[in-house]
Amino acid sequence: MDEEKSELKQIRTFQGDVVEALKKQNESLYSIRQKEGPVYQESETGIKKILPLAAGGLVLMALALGIGYRAYGEYVRKTTPPTPTIPESRFISAENSVNLDISNLSPREILETIESKTARGLNHLVVKENLDQFLNKINANPPGSLIRALDPIFMLGTLGQSPFIILRVSSYENAFAGMLAWEKNFLEDFQTSSVFRDVASRNKDVRALYASTTPAILYSFFENRWIIVTDNFETLHGLIDRLTRQLLIH
Repeated sequence: MDEEKSELKQIRTFQGDVVEALKKQNESLYSIRQKEGPVYQESETGIKKILPLAAGGLVLMALALGIGYRAYGEYVRKTTPPTPTIPESRFISAENSVNLDISNLSPREILETIESKTARGLNHLVVKENLDQFLNKINANPPGSLIRALDPIFMLGTLGQSPFIILRVSSYENAFAGMLAWEKNFLEDFQTSSVFRDVASRNKDVRALYASTTPAILYSFFENRWIIVTDNFETLHGLIDRLTRQLLIH
């Protein structure tokens, strides 16, 4: 039994050592921790040495990422084809687009130039003049009420061999009355005994002026939002089909 007690006494623990030290030297745990202070100071000094290195590494990484991003952006800019500029007057898609300078042309020369720009598919003729200026240049005499009922931006072009103009309507009632009033001016300007008459073509109401058996000019309202003016029924329906597809896309 005594041997067992002696063996138990020989088993020492860290807690026992601390208690014995407190008794013998009258020390507290706080004084022991203070004596261990230099170890903490060394650790803090090590962290202070590491922080500048870590910060420098982060700066280098940020610079590398920035350079890489700029290089990639430059690569994309050089390899991406430029986005084509679409004129505001292009209401429908076109196979061709031509800038037309009519500033120094007579009314007859303007009409002849438009007719000469026929091309396969739809050819968009871009002019810098607004609608009122363009109509004045070709000596058209639309009533003021019609001009006020239409948007200044219009689309001029050819589809196949036929010229056309698409007018954008801002007030349907005034535009409709204005077009009927314009018919009278048109007939007087061309000194013709022919008259416009109503024609139904593929369920579309059309106003047409005939020269013998073929129309010289015709126009039709589409969705009360546009007026299509041309000289050929096939051209009229081709433009209506394109406007319909354009509406479905948007």
